[in-house]
Amino acid sequence: MKISRETLGYLKNFAGINANLLVRPGNKLSTVSEAKHIVAEVKVKEEFPVQFGIFDLNSFLGAVSLLDDPDFDFGEKSVTISKGKSKVKYWYANEEILTSWNKSLKLPDSVITFDLSEEVTNEANKFGSVLGVQNLIITSVEGKLVAVVSDKKNPTSNTYQFELGECAETTPFSFIFKVENLKMKPGPYKVSLSTKSIAEFRSARKGEELVYGIAMETDSRWGV
Repeated sequence: MKISRETLGYLKNFAGINANLLVRPGNKLSTVSEAKHIVAEVKVKEEFPVQFGIFDLNSFLGAVSLLDDPDFDFGEKSVTISKGKSKVKYWYANEEILTSWNKSLKLPDSVITFDLSEEVTNEANKFGSVLGVQNLIITSVEGKLVAVVSDKKNPTSNTYQFELGECAETTPFSFIFKVENLKMKPGPYKVSLSTKSIAEFRSARKGEELVYGIAMETDSRWGV
């Protein structure tokens, strides 16, 4: 079988969340960070025929990249990646040593939803790095929903703020993320925030079934 560039792109993104991966039969891929702060799920075009584990996802993708548009033959204990006369045999890892996710990613009822453009996502990471700050804070300022890149532990830290849209909510709130946990694949997202310290980032690209669950900081607040 073939694995599309699109699916390989998802795997590359997942490698930034967790170095290992357990693939189950079917067309859904999921991963979870070691600290369980980030969960990601995606529906892909391919139907994987067997369950298999990859201990080092970057190593696997590196092997795949050595061959141009290779074929994949998934066996019981290993996968053969081939192109013409060239072959790579990659052995599966035991499930017991992998950090896997086998639950439905279901967000509690949300209290705030908004659209997040790819440009804003990129700016949050860029300014967080440039300013040397660690947090992205979603809050309201004068009837506007805003995202603030700053350091919650330092009231005099450098900040970058951008508007996300109108906000009619009168309940005071402050939803705080670590910038380092915002490991979504580049693109636009529909974001839903709940009072249970978790947010859903669902891809807004037409036809893309990609969703992330990202934990907020414990000092996020809703109400006084």
